Amino acid sequence: MPTAAIVVEVRSPDDETYDKFAFSFEHGVEEILVADLASKSVRWFVRSPGTLVANERSQLLGLTNLDVAKVLKWAD
Repeated sequence: MPTAAIVVEVRSPDDETYDKFAFSFEHGVEEILVADLASKSVRWFVRSPGTLVANERSQLLGLTNLDVAKVLKWAD
């Protein structure tokens, strides 16, 4: 497959999650969901002209940040 509609990144200390955004954008990724283990939060980033921008909701799935966070089982 040349691209993916949605990429899920699980963020951990000292990782390069946000450094990969340009690569994902260049390869046609529509959305990225970032799950942050430290803050136990999730954020959607959606494709806009020239970049991926933070958004409260997935345009493809219609799920909000809170919808996804509610169903995750965060490790203590």
